Amino acid sequence: VYLFTGRILYDFMKASTTNALKSVTVNAPLLKKVYMPKYIFTVSKVTSCMVDMVLSMGALIIVMIFTRAPFYPEFLLCPIVIVQVYLFCCGLGFFLAQMHVFFRDIEYIYSAVLTAWLYLTPIMYPLDVLPGYLQTLVKYGNPLYYYVTQFRDLIYYGRFPGMRVFAGGWLIAFAMLAFGIWSFQRSKDKFILYI
Repeated sequence: VYLFTGRILYDFMKASTTNALKSVTVNAPLLKKVYMPKYIFTVSKVTSCMVDMVLSMGALIIVMIFTRAPFYPEFLLCPIVIVQVYLFCCGLGFFLAQMHVFFRDIEYIYSAVLTAWLYLTPIMYPLDVLPGYLQTLVKYGNPLYYYVTQFRDLIYYGRFPGMRVFAGGWLIAFAMLAFGIWSFQRSKDKFILYI
């Protein structure tokens, strides 16, 4: 259950942002024929992956039943974390989608980033096994840490997340969304020249 709670969020972030990255370029033929809001493609990719994540919660419940893990009332607060991660992934997806239009090699760079991101997120290990300087790096430099910690607190430990992690998760989500929308809006009129 400990591993599953972290892996669900990471897999959603990985799938949604990877699909969002190519959302504009793969729809180039359609964009050349008719006018339609370009952000629709990115949002649809992230949203479809979110639906997959919600369905995978069923698998988590089955694992919890078979391992006889306790079900805490805080489990019902999971949608709060899911909304935070969704907003964060939309923002990152917007940024990556517009970058991919101009720099196609970013998909290979991002793939390497995702691998490093997996190991720098306390999914398979508790944070306190890391040296002090790495703990600080993960706590303050890894957005996914905030979401995994909240999710795990609600499901695995049965407690409400600490205020720093909870507020930080919302702050990062809205900041990433604002940055993603800004970068997408700033360059969307040039897409047609590169696709």
